[in-house]
Amino acid sequence: MQTSQNQKDNLLQLKDSLNQGEIEKSLHLFEKIHSQGIDTAHLELFTECLTLFNKFLESKSEAELEDICSLCTKTIEKHQNPSAHFFYIVGQCYLHYGIKTEQLDALKQAKNYFYSALENRKDLSKENLALYLWAQALTSFYIGHIQDDRFYLRKSIGEYEMINDKDVLLPLYFINKAQSYLALAKKNKDKDLLHLAIKYLKQGKQLDPNSLEIDFYLFVGYQNLYKLNLEDHTFTIANQTLKNIENSPLFSALMYEKWADLLHFAAEVKNDEECLKQAIEKYRLGLQLDPPNISLLESFCIAHCKLAIIKEDVTFLNEPLKALQDQDLPLAQGYILLAKGLYFKELSFLNAAKEHFQKALEHDSKRYEIWQAMGLLHFGLSVFLEPVIYFEKAIYCFEKALSFNDYYIQVKMDLAILYFYLAKATKNVAILRKAIKIFEQESLHKEHNNHLNPNWLYSYGCALCLYGDLSQDETHYLRAILTLAQIVELHPHMNHARFQLGLACAFFGETTQSAHYLKRALYYFNEVIDRDHEDDRAYIEAAICMLNLAEVQPSIAKVAFLASAEDYLKRALFLGNEQSYYYLACIYSLFGRIGQSIEFLKKSKLNGTLPEMTELYEDEWLENVRKSSDFEKFVGEVEQELKR
Repeated sequence: MQTSQNQKDNLLQLKDSLNQGEIEKSLHLFEKIHSQGIDTAHLELFTECLTLFNKFLESKSEAELEDICSLCTKTIEKHQNPSAHFFYIVGQCYLHYGIKTEQLDALKQAKNYFYSALENRKDLSKENLALYLWAQALTSFYIGHIQDDRFYLRKSIGEYEMINDKDVLLPLYFINKAQSYLALAKKNKDKDLLHLAIKYLKQGKQLDPNSLEIDFYLFVGYQNLYKLNLEDHTFTIANQTLKNIENSPLFSALMYEKWADLLHFAAEVKNDEECLKQAIEKYRLGLQLDPPNISLLESFCIAHCKLAIIKEDVTFLNEPLKALQDQDLPLAQGYILLAKGLYFKELSFLNAAKEHFQKALEHDSKRYEIWQAMGLLHFGLSVFLEPVIYFEKAIYCFEKALSFNDYYIQVKMDLAILYFYLAKATKNVAILRKAIKIFEQESLHKEHNNHLNPNWLYSYGCALCLYGDLSQDETHYLRAILTLAQIVELHPHMNHARFQLGLACAFFGETTQSAHYLKRALYYFNEVIDRDHEDDRAYIEAAICMLNLAEVQPSIAKVAFLASAEDYLKRALFLGNEQSYYYLACIYSLFGRIGQSIEFLKKSKLNGTLPEMTELYEDEWLENVRKSSDFEKFVGEVEQELKR
């Protein structure tokens, strides 16, 4: 065995040849050193050489790495009995080549060499054994990543678990280990795996507190965790992680893009315009660092378009229009036309947007953002064209989007809302149950959901109201009341939610003959009116509450309730709500004023608000007028017209 000094000299020569980029000489020295075994006195120097070798490989082009792999193969084939270390070195060459080219064959060849290294691991130090297992686990990770294969990701984690972390106290080791956990956690939507990834990254940060790479992966961990738990606390940590390192000279365009993506996602989860504006600013900063970045430019423009839609202000489109000059980005260009179509209520803009989205799909039919945009477009078209048909088209698009990325809650909520609209239009309970199931899968039914987009909660409350109507089960009204009351408490400006809360209370009160809930409904309708004196629907619903209260309260109060109902309806009529004619006919019937009742039935017919004949014959509020010959004459005329 060569002397310790000779081995040290060889290692120093190896270090020098690696620094000089002399690959053939380096391989020759590795072979020479390995054939004689590594002196434990020089393990630190040997490890330093391995680190230099990895850096050397990272600096090489694809073609150079291919040549190095070919040279390694020839060298190892002529070797009689290659050592574990030499198999490891050759494996590293193939690993780097496979990572750079994403060639699975090269990665699998690397894995074979690492297996051979482990099979020849006699007299191997625990530190070097850990290095070999690390290389094996890293190779499994990249195979799993490229193939999108859970098996190899799980295999990678299993291989990392064979390593005693204390034997590899290197920051890069903890980054690589965390990458495997992050990848499998994202595929499996597993919060526990994310927490483990964050734990390993924190261990790496203890070894290198200033590592920008570790901070970035910590951000990725918290970002993915936020997408699963939707908790403000997690969002704050993720946001602050990048804020802490933003001033670093190494802060990159990619980091700004991922930061903006977090803010963009949070803006939709929380319905937060300020968050969306911050996302736009981060996209802008990223573009300043990397102007040709098409992905950044597209996201920057789409975020502007969404802000224009939310704010109902097309001036927010000016910047993306300027940025997209001389660019061919059909998704972003389609979003601009979509925003214009919704703002101007112009079908031609929406049809033009559709052409751009279809062009984007021709380029990449598996991109979920395009399918989401197509879903929003068809929802917009439902205003102009046959609603049910376009609700169904929008649902198809959102389902396609989720088939490519089911991580995105905004698309799930869009789908649930469309199911609700379709159920409302078709009176289909099965479709409504689909909507409610999606809402509840995302925890909208739980108490601690005040961090979620209130518009989602509002839609959930409306769906529960409709479920009460269609199923004739009043318990769904109570669930709707709980949800809508929470929204009104947290977001008092949402007058439409207050109106819907009034409806839920009114439906429950009418169904159960509860004066308490009818009075509560009346309270909410009056609050709506206080905030908007021209909300004619609130006057109508308040009047209906009064009519129902007249039935359930003592008869002494009946006249007062009917008089109040008449007053509400006259105010609604003054605002142009022609439904008032029918309800005024009901009130005059209850008062016994038959002539006035017939007069307002005729006005209701003339204005197209008369209900179907079945309701005319069954409505209890018309009982008095039905006894009159004038009523028989009136319905006879209506029936004759229907026959014609």
